[in-house]
Amino acid sequence: MTTTSQPDTGNQHLRPESHASTLLVPYYPERELGLRDLSRAIRRRRVLIAGLVAVVTIGTALVGVVRPRRYRAQSVLLPPGFGDVQALNLTYGGDGIHSLAPDQAYERVLLHLSSRSLQRELFDRFEIAKELRPKAATGEEVQAVFDGEFRPHVRIERMPGAASLVELEFAVAPALLVTWTNGLVRAAESAVVEEFSARAQHALEARRVLAANSIGTSRAVAHKHQTDEIARLREAASIATELGISEPQIPLSGWLGAPPAYMRGSRVLEQEIRVLTERKDFDPFAPNLRELEEQLSGLNNIEIDREGVRAVLVDQPAALPLALTGPSTLRRVGLALLASLALGVAFAVVRYWLEEVDTRDLYRPTGTADSGHDESRV
Repeated sequence: MTTTSQPDTGNQHLRPESHASTLLVPYYPERELGLRDLSRAIRRRRVLIAGLVAVVTIGTALVGVVRPRRYRAQSVLLPPGFGDVQALNLTYGGDGIHSLAPDQAYERVLLHLSSRSLQRELFDRFEIAKELRPKAATGEEVQAVFDGEFRPHVRIERMPGAASLVELEFAVAPALLVTWTNGLVRAAESAVVEEFSARAQHALEARRVLAANSIGTSRAVAHKHQTDEIARLREAASIATELGISEPQIPLSGWLGAPPAYMRGSRVLEQEIRVLTERKDFDPFAPNLRELEEQLSGLNNIEIDREGVRAVLVDQPAALPLALTGPSTLRRVGLALLASLALGVAFAVVRYWLEEVDTRDLYRPTGTADSGHDESRV
């Protein structure tokens, strides 16, 4: 059996050698790219790397100039407490007139914040269209600016818990963003306070009208009782005259119940009829009149303190200086420079490795010639 040995040639190609029982073919041993290879790859592609870095960096800088950074105005809102809406919870004598829960007022504020009409009102009041598009003059153009360029950047969002966020992000004057955001919150709260104050006032007026009508009804009942009493006395006086009873008659001992009215005599009955007919004030005889008058007086003394009502609590109003969204232009340029440099170097190294592989023979030694068996290729 014949044995052969393969000389250690390092990274040099082997020339074909044949022996009696072994056939050797050229191959290139595997190795990793070192710093020298990396340096060589960068030198070969230095123009490409420099061009890539220059193009990406300049393009990033131009984008930063053409598209300025946006400012973000934020206001954090919280629900009111029970004391903040207590002025709109009206009661009298244990009876409820109008009630308002804090959550109910808070939900209405959030609904008004999302109102398109309210946002447009403040948009026009602060003339934001002139900031976004100075040439917008017609109503259609201003409407297009509001719908397409402004309103999509208004965000009303519920935060974890009970808090809510009002946010406006735009590339306009920061002070204008702060004014508009805080103005929207104040306008929404004012609208809610006005709405529920009007409801409370309406309920209070309804109770006052009811009390006044009850007083009128009580007086009408008293007047009707008097009219009925006059009619009854006239009938009794007519009977007494026909019977010739002019003076009151003492009832017999056997009389059951109250004696008939005509027993009082026609003279007395005519005197009572005259007094009742001349009566002008029915209040002493009106049922429950004094209680109703007291109730109406109490209702008239109730006043709604709108200034003391808070429909929402502003935990954090929008204020200057505003936070800028996105990285600064300098940071963008720096990131673009590093990214393009890394990309260029990676491309150069990969290209260098592919070129080196193309020049190499990757076949490993075969088996013995007489065995008729070849080893697997690498």
